[in-house]
Amino acid sequence: MPQEAPRHPSRRTWSQLSAQQLGRYGERLAHLEFSAYGFDVYVPDVDDRSVDFVVRLPDHRFVEIQVKSIRNRGYVFMRKHLFEPLDSLYVHINVFVDDREPDMYLIPSISLLETPLRLGFSSHDYGPGLKSPPEWGLQLSTQAMAALGEFSFDRAIRTFAGR
Repeated sequence: MPQEAPRHPSRRTWSQLSAQQLGRYGERLAHLEFSAYGFDVYVPDVDDRSVDFVVRLPDHRFVEIQVKSIRNRGYVFMRKHLFEPLDSLYVHINVFVDDREPDMYLIPSISLLETPLRLGFSSHDYGPGLKSPPEWGLQLSTQAMAALGEFSFDRAIRTFAGR
């Protein structure tokens, strides 16, 4: 009886990647996307401040980028003691759905404070003795995903580059 040829995973079967693999892929994808638009990208040797990389803008200012990757929809968070919304801090979100290229968003962290409900952004200050430290959360629901359209990477990067 002939043996069946081994099946190789599809390149876009994101569900086959572990959370760590997906996160690492998402960070590298973000680096490459910024580089493809001609930005200089600097990656820190140690990621102990929740800054995944730094981008130099055309006017020689620098901005910090925090990358979050998620499958389909759900919840992403940033620890408050490491993530303080500022003009120079952006969140790059990759949404991975099997058999599709990822959807990418670039959100100024300040925008999260300006329109929190529309974007599904929330603040969680858990009490003493609880397992989780205080965090900023982003619930990527169907409604929030529609609102995120204005921050699609390709659209946002044009504004980002024009500053």
